[in-house]
Amino acid sequence: MVFGKSSEKEDVSVMKFKGMLEPLGWLNSLYDIAHKGIFTIGKLNAVESVKLTNIDKVLTYMAYAEIRSNFEFKVNEDRNNRQKAKDKRKK
Repeated sequence: MVFGKSSEKEDVSVMKFKGMLEPLGWLNSLYDIAHKGIFTIGKLNAVESVKLTNIDKVLTYMAYAEIRSNFEFKVNEDRNNRQKAKDKRKK
């Protein structure tokens, strides 16, 4: 799975090709947040809801999501490295 939860191997691949999405800038971020439905308001669609949300709330969420994603990636990377080292010692 590319958008959403994924394994470490997929995360590395996403990071490798992330630059492909950069030309979309804010639009890409808006669609990511809308896809999650976090700021959906009443009967409005998800994209319109994000557009109408206070920008400070959106930016705060984006910062939180980035930090959380980086933290989870680093924890998984460390766990995998520890497991590989443990497996090597067994051989």
